[in-house]
Amino acid sequence: MNKSYRSKFPSFKTFIVLLAIVAINVPFASAQNLLNNPESVVYDSLQDRYLVSNWGDGSIVAIASDGTQSYFDTTLTRIAGILNKRDTLFVASNDTPYVGLVAYSLQTDDMLFFLPIPSAGLLNDLDYDNQGYIYISDYWDNKLWRVDVNALSCTLFVDPLQAPNGVICDTLHNRLLVISVNTSTRPIMAVDFTDGSTSVVVNTYGYAGDGLAWDDQGRLYTSEWSTNSCHRYDTSFTPPPQTVSSGHDGPADIYINRRDNILCVPNFYRNNVDFVDIYPTSTDDISVPNRYNSLSNYPNPFNAGTTIKYSLESEGPVSIQVFDLMGRRIETLVNTMQNAGEYSVTWDADGYSSGTYFYRIKAGEFSDTRKMTLVK
Repeated sequence: MNKSYRSKFPSFKTFIVLLAIVAINVPFASAQNLLNNPESVVYDSLQDRYLVSNWGDGSIVAIASDGTQSYFDTTLTRIAGILNKRDTLFVASNDTPYVGLVAYSLQTDDMLFFLPIPSAGLLNDLDYDNQGYIYISDYWDNKLWRVDVNALSCTLFVDPLQAPNGVICDTLHNRLLVISVNTSTRPIMAVDFTDGSTSVVVNTYGYAGDGLAWDDQGRLYTSEWSTNSCHRYDTSFTPPPQTVSSGHDGPADIYINRRDNILCVPNFYRNNVDFVDIYPTSTDDISVPNRYNSLSNYPNPFNAGTTIKYSLESEGPVSIQVFDLMGRRIETLVNTMQNAGEYSVTWDADGYSSGTYFYRIKAGEFSDTRKMTLVK
């Protein structure tokens, strides 16, 4: 591995689970873990799978809904960011003979085209502006490239741009957001789509270092490898941001699956992906009043059904849902108004395979998630 790139990911090992955010570290079902310094991840809704780029060997790995891994492509040898747009997977590739932008069909998995960018230093992250342009950060050469997807042409858009890492389009404000990492303030920069002019949106001072992702409420998430954590800015970018997860190991180019509200965090050193349920709410305040006293299920492990018991302190809307390892909701057990008191509900797991599942209670604005194991 290139030493200069490795220096982006100092190693810390801490773990924090915040009140309304639960990190789910998925043990893959396949006998062999194919992840090798995973750098970027996207969700492919066409085939209900995640795709992960490997910096270590240049492969792209597909993770199916049951956790099984397989190779999507092994043609390339050194890749960083990947992007899923218009049923196409775009890849920032960095080794000969493929230095530039590579595109694959998500319907057939075949390579569609290769656009050379031969003078690039390290093509890192990329995003699409919905006007036909893809923007690619060049981390080593302090540049920003713009690709016209329809014309299959590339131009140098901003030069210099200090150590640009994660990029994401902010179409509402006609700009691209870029993390600039080799400065003491670690700013998130805005690049105007029209003329390439730059300005500082917020100085993160270490709360941002690699990936950027939007949730469906317009809040920006960042990954930071010096603390192995992810953070969230409100819509006004008011510092400091809220820490949403930690305990990662080289968190790289993050991604949010908005269908299931899952923050996906590739662990560059641990060779896995953390799936973090972000539970978007109407407030950024995590000090939400506790709406229940207890939550448990018995038996656990279980082989047919398990009973979830919970106690509410006050009246309000309550939901209890069951999720599989990929963070997909598979059952809704409770979805109603309930008075204060003690309750129980049974999940009949007949028809589901052995494995780990999660159940989540939401009482008003409060959420909590527990793990349960089905053994048949």
